[in-house]
Amino acid sequence: MRFNSPDYVARFVKYLIDDFGVDYLKLSDDLFTISAQRVREVREAFERYGIMDKIKGIECQPRANLIDDEMCQLMKELKVKIVNFGFESGSERMLNWLKAGSVTVEMNRNAILLCSKYGFNVYGSLMFGSPGEKIEDMKQTLEFIDFAVKNGARYIWSFVSTPFPGTPFWDIALKRGKVSANMDWNLLSHHNLDNPLLLAEDVNKEEFKYLFFLGRKKLRKLKLKLVKDFVKRHPIKTLGMLTKEPSYYIKRFVKQVYKQ
Repeated sequence: MRFNSPDYVARFVKYLIDDFGVDYLKLSDDLFTISAQRVREVREAFERYGIMDKIKGIECQPRANLIDDEMCQLMKELKVKIVNFGFESGSERMLNWLKAGSVTVEMNRNAILLCSKYGFNVYGSLMFGSPGEKIEDMKQTLEFIDFAVKNGARYIWSFVSTPFPGTPFWDIALKRGKVSANMDWNLLSHHNLDNPLLLAEDVNKEEFKYLFFLGRKKLRKLKLKLVKDFVKRHPIKTLGMLTKEPSYYIKRFVKQVYKQ
């Protein structure tokens, strides 16, 4: 595994600040927290280039098995505001397969608790319909959602496991005859509930859809809280948005809150 040097990262961020007025960063590196030493060196490089005072916040993607007090403190010093996890499942059996045994459900739970303790906004994603997943596994994911909502998670979303070319999921779907080079590519959607391409044949699709939407209903609490908090913090901005494009935001609100 190779990294850009902390000095390069700092120079690049400084370029974004100086030339584009950037004051918030989203680091799309799914292993940003693999090394506490590297996070420390990135912060030191930011300080050398005078970046820390110009950044309001950072969003990054940690991994639950790499989260501890030291890492949280380092992220805090780096002005990390949002931590985005791939929780994937609340089933130990499924998580063991999806994460190759490197992450447990307990690690995911502890990551939520620890990050909430340090004041981070905890984001995350969950998958329904992965190869080999059963109804009982999905019910365990619903239990994980309850825990996340109760213990400080800020925003979690769910989607249907989808096979994309070049991935192990694609190879599985290809063997099952679900995908091909000449397929209807519109089927490769994270919201393909009517024809989930990786769902086991012995799992009832209607029950699958019911549990998926039950999970969405549970997660709706987090969405509503996000909206309420935004309106509370930015009342004038909210009014301006609604005044400028009322139909857009009304439709979006109905879709996100009620239709799901």
